[in-house]
Amino acid sequence: MTQKNTSKEEILSNLCKKLGISKITNSTTHFLTPTVLLNSSSGKALKLDFLKKYGFINSYIDDFGIEGQDFKWYNKKDYYLYMLFAPKDYNFNFLEVEGVFKDIKSWIDYYDLDGGGNLIVHVFKISEEYKQDYRNFVDSQYSKISDKLKELYVNKLTIGIVEKNMFAKKTMGEKYKLDFINEYKNKELLSKIDFEKETLRFYNDNDRE
Repeated sequence: MTQKNTSKEEILSNLCKKLGISKITNSTTHFLTPTVLLNSSSGKALKLDFLKKYGFINSYIDDFGIEGQDFKWYNKKDYYLYMLFAPKDYNFNFLEVEGVFKDIKSWIDYYDLDGGGNLIVHVFKISEEYKQDYRNFVDSQYSKISDKLKELYVNKLTIGIVEKNMFAKKTMGEKYKLDFINEYKNKELLSKIDFEKETLRFYNDNDRE
């Protein structure tokens, strides 16, 4: 009897399930990814659509799966962003995107998450000019995000949440069936960040066995 070969999609699906990885875009991707994507040569920021062709999934504020890692960002001198990729073709996608990232000053290194080239994490260092924005995001103080970072956003709702403008209030109101116009005058339009969704491998592998 011929054994059915496991497809790459099935392998990836099983890995994501085991590691608690969701492909739904998280808040870190929207709010912090632009801080690290300024190309050194062109002076222009890479777009998320560009990254997705290389299998980009999400960005994270930490990776609990790293040995000795502890989420104590408030005690850290430096902050990092962990960008997760699932390259469709390791030899092509991985090598090409690595070449692109090497021209970005904030890029530090990469590591193979599963040891088989199915999930690759690229690590970026948050620059001094965006450290306060990082802290504001982790504190869920979206409206305090700087104008400089806001200028890098392309998503209209993300901009609206930072500005607390009428478009965002109406959009959020329709989505959640709440009165964001009158009841959220002194509140952030977005709820506090969910650290489980914003942290890679929030639970270690043994917790999910």
